[in-house]
Amino acid sequence: MIRPKAKTLYASIISDGKSNEDDEGDDDDEEDDPAPREKRGYIAGKSWFEKFKRRFGLHSIPFYGEAASAGQEADLRYIKDEFPKLMKEGGYLPEQVFNMDETGLFWKRVLSWTFLYKDEVKKPGLTAHKDRVTLLMCGNAAGFMVKPSLIYKSLNPQALKNKNKALLPVYWMSNKKAWITKALTLDWFVNCFILRVKLYLAENGFAFKVLLLMDYAGGHATDLHYDGVQVEFLSPNNTSLIIQPMD
Repeated sequence: MIRPKAKTLYASIISDGKSNEDDEGDDDDEEDDPAPREKRGYIAGKSWFEKFKRRFGLHSIPFYGEAASAGQEADLRYIKDEFPKLMKEGGYLPEQVFNMDETGLFWKRVLSWTFLYKDEVKKPGLTAHKDRVTLLMCGNAAGFMVKPSLIYKSLNPQALKNKNKALLPVYWMSNKKAWITKALTLDWFVNCFILRVKLYLAENGFAFKVLLLMDYAGGHATDLHYDGVQVEFLSPNNTSLIIQPMD
């Protein structure tokens, strides 16, 4: 975005606003052009952009979930003091520490802007079609991933008619809005998480002693109880920490 904008500004400065049409080609190829700049025009290529970033101290950073709102002091205190204390008191191994979080997935969605025939635009009630699911992802600190869970608006969609959903690569749940609810959280906890974690720990020779980290999302049930499982709910300022990689 910055490179084409720089070319536009340059053209508006040196002329009456009419841009050079020859500059609309591939910038990367133009950088290798041995012709003098006076003949090539202004390029604003990759090398220029790298110098531009260094000059103004620009850095490309990702935004993950709630990272922007997390309090730095609270984050450091929880990482250095509270979480290590929790691990030490419980005697948990990386294989016994799990984290769960959910995310919305628009698996079928039409863009807000598109090209249509003139007759199509005149049709009443024209809306952008979209269909979403919710995915529940859970894994432990050793890299083991629990079978993902999927929430769809229908328990028995037409595409899965007469199919055994137990053979799917996901644990299937349903809600008419495809949202996570407290009832579905309890369903996942008892019928998916507990069963698969028990099997995983037994196969690898670990005791059934589990720490499950979750955030205080509105749809998360807070009354999850099972012998051998400790559920730790993170405060809003801590949900973006590295101890919750599923975020």
